[in-house]
Amino acid sequence: MSTSKECPLYNECGFVKWRIERPDSHIPPLPKDGDCGKPAVTCGRLEESHPVGISLSVTDYGPKTYEEIVIGFPEIPNENGRPPRRLVGSGSG
Repeated sequence: MSTSKECPLYNECGFVKWRIERPDSHIPPLPKDGDCGKPAVTCGRLEESHPVGISLSVTDYGPKTYEEIVIGFPEIPNENGRPPRRLVGSGSG
């Protein structure tokens, strides 16, 4: 996974800034080592790892890929046999 040692653009990354600022209290904070949860080599925000046809800037704020949404909003178990959800109060599961 990526910390400022593994990722050359860590300090400019909009996903990392979003995780640090935590605009929603249900977003897990970054761990003490600063690991954002994504491998730098397959990040998608770095020029060399962009898939063809995808335009994603390193500075784009917040989660912009499915992987970032999964990391930024971990599953919340539900009660009464309902499927887990990612957002608090989400009725759609």
